[in-house]
Amino acid sequence: MGKSVVDIRGLSKVFQRDSFSVAALETIDLVVEEGEFLCLMGPSGSGKTTLLNIIAGIDRPTGGQLRVLDEDVATLSEDRLAAWRNVHVGRPTVP
Repeated sequence: MGKSVVDIRGLSKVFQRDSFSVAALETIDLVVEEGEFLCLMGPSGSGKTTLLNIIAGIDRPTGGQLRVLDEDVATLSEDRLAAWRNVHVGRPTVP
């Protein structure tokens, strides 16, 4: 088994709009190892974009544990999260 790049345990995300709650993700478990290639498939509204936004530190989960590159991303302050995203997310590779 390789090193895990993404390690998600019991991840949930609930969006609140006025008096309505929408559960976009419910207790998701996912491990992505270094060098692994995978795809997310599902119907519109099934939580694919929400999951990717949480992994990228763009959105925060409402429950569960999230480690990306051995960092507990869900617990970082806004400033630390912005710095983490600057280094790890969307960073262009310069030849």
